[in-house]
Amino acid sequence: MSANPVGLIVAWLPAHLTAPKPTVGEDLPTRLTAGLRQVAVNDAGGPGDQVLTLDVADVDVDCFADDRDAARDLGEECRRALRRLLPGTSHGGVFVKDVLTLARPALIPYDVPVIRRCTASYRLTLHTD
Repeated sequence: MSANPVGLIVAWLPAHLTAPKPTVGEDLPTRLTAGLRQVAVNDAGGPGDQVLTLDVADVDVDCFADDRDAARDLGEECRRALRRLLPGTSHGGVFVKDVLTLARPALIPYDVPVIRRCTASYRLTLHTD
């Protein structure tokens, strides 16, 4: 069985973030809405399997909000959840052994100027059945 790190995070993360709960998925926002809080999770490759049942996967987590502070705060909230709460949990036959920060949350420009983005990258070590 191959691990799906994006699907795992998209399913797991919303329950571990504070209110107002952001939308979490793979899609990027295309327009500004009042109180925007959105998280986009996407596969960034990674070194792959070390042995048949041990997969190492990199993911990018982009946090969007309607101002810089809110985007930065959401990025840090995602990092705390992924690094502190996700390791040691199981999801659909996948055990999360470890989560490392490859690139800390940082504000970067986005194609829609009124939307603020904070992006980070993580490496997950996953055991599969």
